[in-house]
Amino acid sequence: MQYNNDNDEAMPGAACGAGGNGQIGGWIYYTGFTSAAPGTQFDPTRGSLYSFVKSTGVYVCPSDSAGQKDSYAINALTIQGGCVNIGQGIGLNAIQEPAGTILFNEENDGYQQGSDDGIAVTPANVPSPRHIGGSNFALCDGHAKWYRPEQVSTGATGVPRYQP
Repeated sequence: MQYNNDNDEAMPGAACGAGGNGQIGGWIYYTGFTSAAPGTQFDPTRGSLYSFVKSTGVYVCPSDSAGQKDSYAINALTIQGGCVNIGQGIGLNAIQEPAGTILFNEENDGYQQGSDDGIAVTPANVPSPRHIGGSNFALCDGHAKWYRPEQVSTGATGVPRYQP
């Protein structure tokens, strides 16, 4: 939310997929993107959120044993263009239901770890079930909550949301 306030109410930007590999401007920086996520390496200190969250430990869930320095991914639909390569965040005013729209969650791409810094709710990018079958989510209004992956849907607008 501090980033949002300092950037004209815009969400953080993101680099996604192979085209985002080594690109500056995302909320977190990564190199080594491959379809086999174990080659991916993250560096929070080179991301746009680091000046607001200056502890690299915050970017890693204590239950994440992958060792990649990032356990989370941003909602690709909060990125202009849907997070293809590198994109700027959309404005908070473009999000119809900030309290029900995911901003960040713990990613499980099939390797029990993240593969890049963006997530779309598809079979390839799903919330991690590492916390008693559920995952922690940060929503666009600034609150966080635990949900089971099946409680998350793309909703009518295609924006990942939770279903209470």
